[in-house]
Amino acid sequence: ADFNEHGDLFTVNTVTAHLWHIVPGMICEMRARESVSPYSYASIQSIGDHLHWGGGRWTNSRETTDAHSVAGGGHAHCGAMIYYGDNWPEKYRGTLFTNNLHGNRVNNDIIRPHGSSFVGGHNDDFLFANDAWFRGLSIKYGPDGGVFISDWHDFGECHDSDGSHRTSGRIYKVTYGEIEPFDMDLGNLTDGQLAELHYHKNEWLVRHSRRILHERAVNGEPIAKAVGMLKKQLADESDTVLRLRALWSLYNMDQLAEGHLAELLESSDEHLRRWAVRLIVDQREPSGFVLKKLAVMSVADQSQPVRLQLAIALQKLPVNSRWNIAKGLMGHLEDARDQFLPLMIWYGIEPLVQRNTQRAYELAALSRIPLLRQYIVRRSVDVDAPEMESALGLLNQLESDFEKLDVLTGLADGLNGKQGLSQPANWRKLYTTLSNSPMPEIRSVSVTLATTFGDEEVISSLRATVMDLDAPVEDRDAAFQSLLPIESGLAAEHLHQIVKASPALRSAALKALVFKHTPDTANLLLEVFAELSENEKQEAVAVMATRLDFATSLLDAIDADIVAVADVSAYALQQLRSFTDEELSGRIEGHWSSESAQGKKADEIARYVELMDSDYLATGDAGVGRAVFNRTCAKCHTLFGEGGTIGPDLTGSGRKKADYVITNLVDPTATIDQAYRLTTVITADGRLYTGFVIKQDDAEITLRMPDAEVKLDMQKVDEIVTGNKSLMPEGMLNSFTDEEVRDLLRYLQSDTQVAPAARAD
Repeated sequence: ADFNEHGDLFTVNTVTAHLWHIVPGMICEMRARESVSPYSYASIQSIGDHLHWGGGRWTNSRETTDAHSVAGGGHAHCGAMIYYGDNWPEKYRGTLFTNNLHGNRVNNDIIRPHGSSFVGGHNDDFLFANDAWFRGLSIKYGPDGGVFISDWHDFGECHDSDGSHRTSGRIYKVTYGEIEPFDMDLGNLTDGQLAELHYHKNEWLVRHSRRILHERAVNGEPIAKAVGMLKKQLADESDTVLRLRALWSLYNMDQLAEGHLAELLESSDEHLRRWAVRLIVDQREPSGFVLKKLAVMSVADQSQPVRLQLAIALQKLPVNSRWNIAKGLMGHLEDARDQFLPLMIWYGIEPLVQRNTQRAYELAALSRIPLLRQYIVRRSVDVDAPEMESALGLLNQLESDFEKLDVLTGLADGLNGKQGLSQPANWRKLYTTLSNSPMPEIRSVSVTLATTFGDEEVISSLRATVMDLDAPVEDRDAAFQSLLPIESGLAAEHLHQIVKASPALRSAALKALVFKHTPDTANLLLEVFAELSENEKQEAVAVMATRLDFATSLLDAIDADIVAVADVSAYALQQLRSFTDEELSGRIEGHWSSESAQGKKADEIARYVELMDSDYLATGDAGVGRAVFNRTCAKCHTLFGEGGTIGPDLTGSGRKKADYVITNLVDPTATIDQAYRLTTVITADGRLYTGFVIKQDDAEITLRMPDAEVKLDMQKVDEIVTGNKSLMPEGMLNSFTDEEVRDLLRYLQSDTQVAPAARAD
């Protein structure tokens, strides 16, 4: 991380987009796409207008290709520096540098103001190490303006399996032309001399002078001369950067009272105004006088960066002191599409909604930023017992259909997933009006709300559309998705009919049968099994792995050659093994022996490693290997951007090392990341769900499964078991021929995606 000359903080990142402008109180996109607050509703994204790899999933960028090299080398970055030294050419001043791990180089980005924030553009890469072991970690300029780059210097980066080299690191220094050695000890300078350094071109000297003055102030050492010089610099200089340098140092030495900062709120310089706002709320509650000035600024200040600082300040203020500033900020239509302002305002006003819902609705009605109107309504009903009449009443205060859509969308999002809601008063009358709106978006969201409220007329109409084989497929699918979350929307019998007679919706129905089925479901699936596509067969097997009686029927079908062993995915096999039934376990062992003894595993690994040498692998067919991967592994694993996400992404792992892959296939639980230990939940009615726990509290548990996330009421849960088993079951290779193992390894070693060969049964 590093700061620009106006005090804005920037960081670089790995995996998600690389360049970020950091402001206090923001909520950033995270790799797992999980928010730190259930009511933030959205996160602020990277300011970069580019990636440093050639597109596709980030995992692809570990592979060295020209496309990735031209773009910048890869997704992984370490260290950040915005150059403000005094040695390099002027064209680099104020630009950002970061080490690119996979690209073995130093990237250079240009940061330009944009709206309330910035946009980062790609400049030519600055330095190429020409060394495959180069792993730059930190990059910083020093007191003479030269730049230091530390290099871990290792063949791997983070997914190697040969250990880390501890003795090969080195540090480089990059300078331009002749450079004078720096031999000054800043600690020996007087406070006046340290203040004088605030005029130096090299920001390193300025920042360390500020640090030393701060330390002396804390220790009670003399700083009067520095204080006087810096106050004069703040008052008399016309250059923004020089004034900011003095401002920050004076604040660090506790030499600025609220009154001094309040005067800067009137400055013609937007940077001084925004920093005055920042420092006023930084450590203390502002006076009533200053709060009134901030409220006036929220309406009148024409600078988006200043308004951003006011939005940031909301979270620092007592809740009851936020209303007037929020109201002013919400009146700027020009901020509606800004990357930061709508969300930063929202993070500041979210606590207000439950504090005084009616007053929050008044803000929503006045807001010229649509997202805030939508989120206020959403938050107002995002509670255990939502009161909906007032939210719907807000529609009467709005004239624009677009504003009404904001309210309806917020209402639908806030009520999403809630069951047992009663229809609000006058809903049927309102629905008639909404369903005849000229805006298709309003008509669509009105259907969503109708199903949420259990409107039987609408539900019956949607159900009829789903079951009408002559209706357009897109209409049937839309109706299906609308009914899916509703307990009474589609019964298991409806899903059975769809599986039998409607290929267009069959896959969706099979996935729904995992959660909604009857004792006859397994028999029906086996009747139509031969008609199913390869993916549909796996979905059908997934249904039959949810109940003990279904699992018994599945094994009967395997014995009768109705279902092939290869149709059972790794995930489904692991789920079958979760049943604690001795007879079932014995039958499973007969088809997929776990070879649990470590000696047998070692022998099997040795046999495969010896067999799968480079010559034998060269005879393999990657297309056939992909077909094996698709039916066995793709349910859980992604490769080249395709496949499931419940297991690790294989694109950038050690997939090209045959011995590494073989070891993991034969003995998958030997080394297992804690994040990939399976949890099995058994419900009171005997259903079994296996996946990864995303959330658990006293009310419900949420599991991530290959095709969906499932929320289960804890009152209906009989048992929860978190095991020490990997998602990938033992014994998978027992159902493969040696040729299939060879072809699978050949596919895993591919540099790019290949087309699957037709399945040979």
